[in-house]
Amino acid sequence: MGNMEGTCGAMIGAAMAVGLAMQGDRGAVVKARDVQVEFVKRCGALVCKEAKALEKDRLAAFMDAVLAIIMTILVLELPKPEVVSFAAIWALRGTYFCYTLSFFWLGTMWIGIHNEWHYVKEINKATVWWGLILLFTSSWIPYSISVVAMDMYNATGQAMYGVSILLVTFAYIALSRTVTICQGESCDIQLARLDAMRRTKLVPDIIVKVIGLILTIFVTPTAISYAVLITMVWMWIPFPKKPLFKPYCS
Repeated sequence: MGNMEGTCGAMIGAAMAVGLAMQGDRGAVVKARDVQVEFVKRCGALVCKEAKALEKDRLAAFMDAVLAIIMTILVLELPKPEVVSFAAIWALRGTYFCYTLSFFWLGTMWIGIHNEWHYVKEINKATVWWGLILLFTSSWIPYSISVVAMDMYNATGQAMYGVSILLVTFAYIALSRTVTICQGESCDIQLARLDAMRRTKLVPDIIVKVIGLILTIFVTPTAISYAVLITMVWMWIPFPKKPLFKPYCS
């Protein structure tokens, strides 16, 4: 019932359901046509390979749900003070800083995905796989936070946290590339501009994180945390009118 080259099976099934529900009613044809119009309005086309809107929304909803769970798990990994006192709570200030930083960093990434996907017309299998990889790498952040919580000034634990952050960043870039690549005259200008914005923002972002990771390993353990803070603030700065990189299409 339906295939990638023909009318989508969901549309065929909907038309059959209308026919069965309105047997003998002359208005069935009109109703089926109304359903078809609404389907095209929501999905963009009747042909399966061209009707991608619902797939995009479905993947976005799945990623939203998993990221929300990961961000919630962050607080569950926080250690409790040995005694309930201001001194004991203050002793965990470094861990609280890492938790707050990671929460808002993941939130900033989610906002970036939301803003970018607002303009996406379709997705593909690569988008789904890189979305899954992004969620997998993100799921390591709560665990790395728990390792850092054991000793805030341990270089190995902080390096593990830094590697987790970098893996999420690379997965995010790869995910974005699957939905913003332009092809000649069919290029969407808005997506091209988003691509330029992403490169303008993410190239310095990666450089700062790599430097922070190197400093964490060889100089001071907390360098990666401050590097993540700097890059997060950098992401909050409005996109410049003249980007560092030109869009692929114009």
